[in-house]
Amino acid sequence: MVHSLIAFLATLATFGRVALTIVLGIVLGWFLGYAAAKSGLFERIFLSITQTLEAVPVITFFPIVLVFFVKSIGGYIGTELAVDFLVFTAVVWNIWVGEYEAIKTAPPSRLRMPPRCLTSVSGGVGLGTYTYRSRCPGSPVMSLSVLPMPCST
Repeated sequence: MVHSLIAFLATLATFGRVALTIVLGIVLGWFLGYAAAKSGLFERIFLSITQTLEAVPVITFFPIVLVFFVKSIGGYIGTELAVDFLVFTAVVWNIWVGEYEAIKTAPPSRLRMPPRCLTSVSGGVGLGTYTYRSRCPGSPVMSLSVLPMPCST
């Protein structure tokens, strides 16, 4: 019974760390994607770095990352942080490039819609508000904007 509880708690801790890593990647992607879409210099630097690192499989630098974290931090914590870093680097490049492309290619008409076409849906406490575009006169389809809107608290 105790071993099952420990295994369950360890699984929950791992899931929480991975979820936190992915959420961190998404939040950083909002800021980096917006900055890249608005600044030409930052865009060139951002795209060249992310597309280069996206092309490198995580397994190629796994030994280097593991040795770095274990040597600098040490022991079990170093190993766990190395794993978190590798999970972050495995998913973050695609997320960041996707968010940049969404911001860069969003038509201005989708970003500045008339108020009668907007319905706010709360994303939760502290997560901000997302804008859902309902059917408007002359609009044949419904769409969902994934761009974060400022939190109105």
